[in-house]
Amino acid sequence: MTTTADENGDYTFAGLLPAAYVITPADYSDWSWNPVERTVTVNSTNGSATGQDFTATQHVYSICGTVHEGEAGLPGVLMTLEPASTAEGVRTVQTQSVTTGQTGAYCFENVPAGSYRVSPALTEYTFDPDERTATVNATNGDAANVDFAATLNLYAISGTVTEGEGGFGGVLMTLEYVLGPTRVGPRQVPGVTT
Repeated sequence: MTTTADENGDYTFAGLLPAAYVITPADYSDWSWNPVERTVTVNSTNGSATGQDFTATQHVYSICGTVHEGEAGLPGVLMTLEPASTAEGVRTVQTQSVTTGQTGAYCFENVPAGSYRVSPALTEYTFDPDERTATVNATNGDAANVDFAATLNLYAISGTVTEGEGGFGGVLMTLEYVLGPTRVGPRQVPGVTT
């Protein structure tokens, strides 16, 4: 005989004959129950049995990886975790964020079973891939090595030196690196000529 707990978690088996019964919650792979089962006797001496409660604990997992810039890890990358899709009735976490540490490593802890999108973000960087999907559950366990490669965006500055109506070739151009409002100093950039 089976019954389904309502939206409040309440359940009842009604119309039972006098006997001993074993009650067990269904075996959901990503949940455990305390207790695992209950043995209850209903009869004229004991009457009906109430308070035959079970506590559900959802198994949680971790999704971890590293963001690399070349051979080194890249610190300060904002990593975002969001559900990839949610089956009806499945409880998943909302969007979470963590920042990579000094070694470029990150880890999302206490993640309920499900499929998740992981994406990195850091100003002036692009990432390969731009997002990854990780699935954690009783079958797969934790997701490790959800890694990304970071590339610093590079830009160019160009123009034309003219004199009159024509180009003025052979002029050595100097580029100064400015960090915020402070000039760091002149830097000759080899090969930058017009």
